[in-house]
Amino acid sequence: VKAIIFYYDRATWIFMGRPEIRSIRDLNGKNIAVNSLGAGADLTTREILRSYGLQEKNYNLIALGQDSQRILALIKNQIQATLLNPDSAAVAETQLDGIRRLAHSGDVQKTPFSGFVVTEKLLSENRQLVKKFVRATLKAIVLTREQPQVAARVAEKIFGMKPEIALSAVRNTIPSISAKDPGGFTEAGISQFIIQNAKQIGVKAEEIRISDIADLTLLREVQRELGIPCEGGYGCRK
Repeated sequence: VKAIIFYYDRATWIFMGRPEIRSIRDLNGKNIAVNSLGAGADLTTREILRSYGLQEKNYNLIALGQDSQRILALIKNQIQATLLNPDSAAVAETQLDGIRRLAHSGDVQKTPFSGFVVTEKLLSENRQLVKKFVRATLKAIVLTREQPQVAARVAEKIFGMKPEIALSAVRNTIPSISAKDPGGFTEAGISQFIIQNAKQIGVKAEEIRISDIADLTLLREVQRELGIPCEGGYGCRK
């Protein structure tokens, strides 16, 4: 398989805390929840805490499952902070009194996030179909960034979300959508992605080439056809 487009150029999770937690440093000695140990959100949570000077000995990390369970644990003060998806963070911010945003995961995890892959067979045998998908997806990515109110109305209709939650959720994703290369990634970002993931699957990062895991040829074609700029991304024209 090959990655053909990424929705975000960095992670979209929002690190949320209880009302009495004014900053991440206030989490010293506190309980922090993740969905499951060893998952991407777990690794990102540790990185956020480390960036603020907290080592693993300074807090208690608990696996509590899906977002809704962790939000409930926040309300009951069983935990004091957790990393949430953009829509769940929007619920917490707009519906729960005092739950506050502490950090954006994209500040520490600047690697491609939430992409789409296809088999090489499909890419070679039905290239036009894949290109149509890339075109529609790229339009949606740009729409989300440039017209969040319109994107929010789509979320309201498709997911039955309340207007204020939908708009907040969309706005939560915008910092992770590249203005210079929507749908793409930087060579530095994907190289870091390879380094982070190679060890987990038991291979050496230096043995993996970017072309082994991604093909942005169609994305670049569609960007040019739509007049969308591509600056600094992997495979962008100089």
